[in-house]
Amino acid sequence: MRIEEGVGHCQCVAGLSGDKCNIIEECETGKLKNCNTNTGGKCEFLIDKAVCDCGSGKGFDPTLEKCRDTCKLPSDCSNSMECRIEEGVGHCQCVAGLSGDKCNIIEECETGKLKNCNTNTGGKCEFLIDKAVCDCGSGKGFDPTLEKCRGMI
Repeated sequence: MRIEEGVGHCQCVAGLSGDKCNIIEECETGKLKNCNTNTGGKCEFLIDKAVCDCGSGKGFDPTLEKCRDTCKLPSDCSNSMECRIEEGVGHCQCVAGLSGDKCNIIEECETGKLKNCNTNTGGKCEFLIDKAVCDCGSGKGFDPTLEKCRGMI
């Protein structure tokens, strides 16, 4: 605290501002501006920097600007995706067509043309290298018109 003309003023450390040093700049306008209850986090100032507390097993993903499950090893991610460590927190990096914290949601299988590729229609929807495919078993293929597996001609 410093005194000017008989009035005390808080002297904020770098990263904090406001009359009472209660504004965490990184949480207001910086890379953690979306760390809040809507994204699953709570922005806090610890010792000398702002952090996003996402709770146990989660970390703030600055790219997607939300709290996500964390990873430590590539095997923590589905569909052979990479576990990228950024600012001490690992997140699975999904390619186009995959989503979810562990890259385990194959979008084409959930909402696209392969949404009916499942055990009820004789298939199994999978992600191979860079696209979704319906594995219907030997000699069969997925017919998108009939939305089921059938024998190949």
